[in-house]
Amino acid sequence: MPGAAIRLTKNLPVASGIGGGSSDAAATLIANAVDVDHPAVKRVRACDIDPDSDLGDRLVTAEVGVLDDAAIEAALDAGHRRAKEMARAGLIRAAVMVLRHHYRVAGNMPAGLIAPRAA
Repeated sequence: MPGAAIRLTKNLPVASGIGGGSSDAAATLIANAVDVDHPAVKRVRACDIDPDSDLGDRLVTAEVGVLDDAAIEAALDAGHRRAKEMARAGLIRAAVMVLRHHYRVAGNMPAGLIAPRAA
């Protein structure tokens, strides 16, 4: 979704050679959970965007128009639930989900990573 951002902090040994693909997968699972059924969200078949897509006929988000605050909150709540489940299972340490001017934090976020927003 435009205006959405996810930050994933890995807790792995530096240069261990592990975690790159797993952190990408974790970020993708969380990002996919930041979702809401809303008329402003246009979905199309993946194969209509890219005929070689591995996703085939699966619907993917192609465009997101203006979302009201309630829709943004619902989308972030869904992503937050997924991230909390993954943190409890030890799959991630923490995640920050941002959509427009709203955000959620899940897990054990390192101190000082998120600065308060200026008024």
